[in-house]
Amino acid sequence: MAQEKILITSGCSVTEVTDSHLTWPHWVEKEILPKKHYNEAHHNSSNDLISRRTIYRVEQLLQSKVSPDNIVLLITWSGPRRFELYNPIEKADEVEGVKKYINAANPEDFTSYIDAPNNEKRWLCYGWDQIYDDDHVTYRNREITIIRTLELILMVQLYLNSRNVKYIMMTCRDIFSVGELDEFQRVKFIKDSLSKDNTPEARFLWDIIDFDKFLFPETSFSKYGGLLEYAIDHDVGWQHENSSNPHEDGHKMFVDEILLPEIKNTWQI
Repeated sequence: MAQEKILITSGCSVTEVTDSHLTWPHWVEKEILPKKHYNEAHHNSSNDLISRRTIYRVEQLLQSKVSPDNIVLLITWSGPRRFELYNPIEKADEVEGVKKYINAANPEDFTSYIDAPNNEKRWLCYGWDQIYDDDHVTYRNREITIIRTLELILMVQLYLNSRNVKYIMMTCRDIFSVGELDEFQRVKFIKDSLSKDNTPEARFLWDIIDFDKFLFPETSFSKYGGLLEYAIDHDVGWQHENSSNPHEDGHKMFVDEILLPEIKNTWQI
């Protein structure tokens, strides 16, 4: 269908395609049949890493003379309170120098956002909101993380607009509303209020972001729902019992009913 198109998908585990879990990018690829698909997602990715990987891949393609019109870019933003640590040591499997800063570190949690030589991976993805340093614990509060996320969204939008690259943005779940998650990071409830309303800095950023470029599926939870709320509404089940990732049937349903029509309309394919 789109032999000249190059598909880029970016996000966290909801977007990461593995042999054991076929997420929504797999089903998009099967439908639009791009020339190539770059899946830039990695589990536990923060919005910082998602923005870096997105900009890097787009810029690499443009520098290699790929037309902006042939780039199909789909971005799923993750939880605002996630972060990465940079690993200064030479090999990714030597994690002891990083373990003292956080409560867990495994070689598979390392990644990169560039095409590094020798598959060098220096960024350690950490999906929660604490940094452990000896007996001290520092929490990244809700206000600073939502401000940072809005700054990253705005930065990516400004970059893509400057390169004339079309895109669709989504969220893994409602990351903008005030709510509560359960022990498996599934949505328990969402209030009729937004995190950005807690600070004037966040309200300022919110007002200049182009939300027309976002795709929010209609759900019973909120106006700004993501794939997880969609999955709960449609009772599609989960990847496994303790997972917050929807079953792959839910990913396919989301593509067929929500995402694919928007892709066809945006890129005329």
